[in-house]
Amino acid sequence: MAHVINLAAHNGIKVFGADTGVNDNGEAEITLGRMDLANLVDPPDRQNLNLQSIFSHLHGLATYVCGLPQRREGFEAAVNLVTSQSNSETSVLPRMLILNVKTQWNLTYDMLNRALQLRSVCMAYCCGRGNAFKFALNDDEWDKVDQMTKFLSPPQRCNKDSLPLEIPNT
Repeated sequence: MAHVINLAAHNGIKVFGADTGVNDNGEAEITLGRMDLANLVDPPDRQNLNLQSIFSHLHGLATYVCGLPQRREGFEAAVNLVTSQSNSETSVLPRMLILNVKTQWNLTYDMLNRALQLRSVCMAYCCGRGNAFKFALNDDEWDKVDQMTKFLSPPQRCNKDSLPLEIPNT
C-alpha cells in the first residue's frame, strides 16, 4: 500500500509542476487523457512557477547548509536570531533543514514542511550569505511550497499509518 501511495504522490508532484499550456474555459469535455489535476482545478493566479525549480532551490539550500559544519553553525545562528526576534515565546523552530532523497517521496514532504517551518530563517540566511542567495525563494514560490505541503500531507499520514509500529526481528 505504501508503494501505491508513493506512486500517487510522485504523480501529484509532477502534475503540480507541469505547465500544460492549456488555458481553456472549462467547457471542454474532460477525457481520461485529460484527467489530471491541472485540468480539474482552477488555474493559479501566479504564472511561471516551476515546481521543479522550487524543489531544486530547497534541495540545494539544504545541501549547501549541511555540506560544511561552518554553514550548519551559520544556519543555526540564523535560527537563534529569528527565534530571539519572534514575539511568541511558544514558537520553537526546528534546528535544521531536511535533505530529501529522490526515491522517498515522504522525505520530499519532510523537506518541504521543514523548509516552510523555517521560512523566515531561510529567507534571512539566503539574504545574508554570499552563495546562499541563489537558493532564495520569493513569496509566490513559498506559497507553492505551502500548497505542496498541504497536498502531500494526507498521503504522508496514510503512509505513516500503514507502517508497522515495530519492525520484527527475524
